[in-house]
Amino acid sequence: MPNRATIPTTERGVFLSRTASSAWFMAVLVLAMLADGALPGVAAAQEAAPGAAPAAEAPAAPVPPAAPATMPEGWRQLGAAEFVAAMDALYQARPRAEAAHVAEGVQHAWTGFLSDESFLAEGDWMTLRSLLKTCLRNRALLVEGQTPEARAASSDEIDARLAAVASQVKARLDANPQTLASLSFADLKLSNATLRDAKLTIDQRAAYLVAWMNANDWRELPFEDQAWLNMFFSGVDQVDPKCVSIRWTGSLRAPADGTYRFEQTRTYYTDGKMKLWIDGQLVLDSPGVRHETDCYCEVQPEVAREKFVSSPVALRAGEAVDFRLEYVHDMTGAKLRGIYPMGFPVAVLTWESDLVERQVVPQNAFTPPAGFAEPGEKGLKGEYFADAAFGEKKATQLDPAIDFAWQRRSPVLAKYASQREALAGSLAPRLTSPTYLASRAADAKQAIPFIRTSVCNAMEGLPPTQRLEVAGALAEQPDLLRHLQYDDVRRLLGTIYMLPGKAHLELLAAWSKTRAHPRMVVVRFAGWSEGSFPRGSYEAVNYQKPWELGRLFCRAYFDDCETIWRDHLEMPNGECNIRLVHATAFATKLTRGKNGRIREVLDERLADEELTGDRRMTWLLARAFAEEAAIARKARPGRGNRYLEEAMAAAETPEYRFWALQELVARLAACNHCQEAVSLIESVQGQFTDAGHKKQIAAWRKRIDAMPAYYAGLENKVRQSSIDAYRAEMGRRIEAAESRGDSELATRYRAMIAPAETQTESQTEPLNP
Repeated sequence: MPNRATIPTTERGVFLSRTASSAWFMAVLVLAMLADGALPGVAAAQEAAPGAAPAAEAPAAPVPPAAPATMPEGWRQLGAAEFVAAMDALYQARPRAEAAHVAEGVQHAWTGFLSDESFLAEGDWMTLRSLLKTCLRNRALLVEGQTPEARAASSDEIDARLAAVASQVKARLDANPQTLASLSFADLKLSNATLRDAKLTIDQRAAYLVAWMNANDWRELPFEDQAWLNMFFSGVDQVDPKCVSIRWTGSLRAPADGTYRFEQTRTYYTDGKMKLWIDGQLVLDSPGVRHETDCYCEVQPEVAREKFVSSPVALRAGEAVDFRLEYVHDMTGAKLRGIYPMGFPVAVLTWESDLVERQVVPQNAFTPPAGFAEPGEKGLKGEYFADAAFGEKKATQLDPAIDFAWQRRSPVLAKYASQREALAGSLAPRLTSPTYLASRAADAKQAIPFIRTSVCNAMEGLPPTQRLEVAGALAEQPDLLRHLQYDDVRRLLGTIYMLPGKAHLELLAAWSKTRAHPRMVVVRFAGWSEGSFPRGSYEAVNYQKPWELGRLFCRAYFDDCETIWRDHLEMPNGECNIRLVHATAFATKLTRGKNGRIREVLDERLADEELTGDRRMTWLLARAFAEEAAIARKARPGRGNRYLEEAMAAAETPEYRFWALQELVARLAACNHCQEAVSLIESVQGQFTDAGHKKQIAAWRKRIDAMPAYYAGLENKVRQSSIDAYRAEMGRRIEAAESRGDSELATRYRAMIAPAETQTESQTEPLNP
């Protein structure tokens, strides 16, 4: 007999397994026995003589629509834990419960439990958390259908309730820290999220996490959980990273005689000011770069590298000289965009000489002022101020070196420095262990969140020199790197690209070789519309990610492009590394005077007559993209089509010829040459017999067939926008003329508006919604 707890059933198209009621179970059992011929008389009927007319099938009875889910009968009398379970079941049930019914449950959570002071003080914590979460995530239901005035009043009342509950919850946790310390780590994270939504500050929540770490062996937690803790504590800063000043003092000893140059490491968006005194002499006074209105590198003023390099300094091996460095990062009032590593202070000091390769000035070169640290300790005295004028001192501490890149996961002055140091000490060795990284790559399902989330978060919380070590270890793990997307690579490289050496380029090259060549997607172009990269458009799908990655190699870091082209552009099989072309092509566009450089590099390679077949085809695709990128964000994505036509002719194998066809069709469709794209497809589709190719061609045709109407609407929209702007301008002129009493001029202006109105009325094409 089948087990009724696991009888498969279909509900709204989803294959489920659930415990059935007795009636439901018996019905399914009868159907199963009918199918097997196990009921009396059924087998005989199934064995009727051949040729006998089949019995007429009865018409299926219409299935009434299922009723919305509801709470169980008597739910208002349930205890707290049972009520939470009933609400959870209501959320998961299908069809979904009506909003009004859910609102009843939420209201009962407030009045039945969260208004009970004894429950708030002594009730089961996880039940209390669930009730609070229920009210927080469904608060909008409590004001649904009200007038704006009533909604505002109700929202104020709800906020007051939340504040009162949050205050009582905080009092409970402060009085009994073991409430959270006794939880599992999974429940701790859930509790933190609910407390965050209840408006408890990160400082308040951090104290609870510290208590949990003190009461539990956090070193036994998985890497992901330790990385989460490290990320959390990285958000607790004692100063505002947008406005800070720091002074480092001590003495400096060189490892060898020579003339040294010190350099402030730069970012590609914004740089703080840095002043350096060696032996009392000011040798570096960098201007910094501060953007008053925006931080995009398109508007970053050109600042020569020499302004961030000191004058020559003669040093003798082992001879101590006074050292003083002042750093100011002030982005007050600037427009910050959090998705990029900009607006954050970066203070990294390097040195180099004839005998010393450029590197971060190491800890063993510094000695703190006498009496500040224990005898024999190395480093500098660091004084941190919460303003840009060295006025409001927040802390004084011993820093190992001037080796700081304070990004999103790295506070300038960590409030919980000891916890972060302990967590980093646990995380970093694993991130540089080939054995550990290989073990994480072995499980493909778990490797994705590990490399894309945990590793990226951990990297931002490590000192810059440790980041370089991690980058070197990751570059040797292709099975991990292949899971990274453009955004992940940009985020990883964004933590190290400004540091000495080429670790970021090696990591980029290693990643690019683990992925298949990128291919342009056949989607509509929206270059005529306002804004950049509309979602789902040709630009967003094919441009956006490499555009953002390319920012890391523009302007001050354009030399990195030359290194990439020289060392990594040609793959071992002779094909072009098109993924690197996509990134660096945009870097050349963003760098003044370099827009044509990548085209020169590709033309040199294409001039080789021995470059033929599929290999040549890849270089031609790269050349087409470089031509297109030169005028990116303008409505001319088909600029490099002649290279694509040559690529189709050069390709030897069907797969590569199909690839070239896809690139050309994508450009033609994006240029509103839809009929030309269709004609091209029809002329060559007979060459492709593979089922996958045929399926893709059918998908292209379906998209292309819908594009003419879209483009017509887009043209009308642009035309209408121009006419509206013209009318507005004429209206302003008429108003100005009438204010001066010049009725004749006003009449002439009105006459100039008439043609525009006529043109608008004659438009019959529907606008694109």
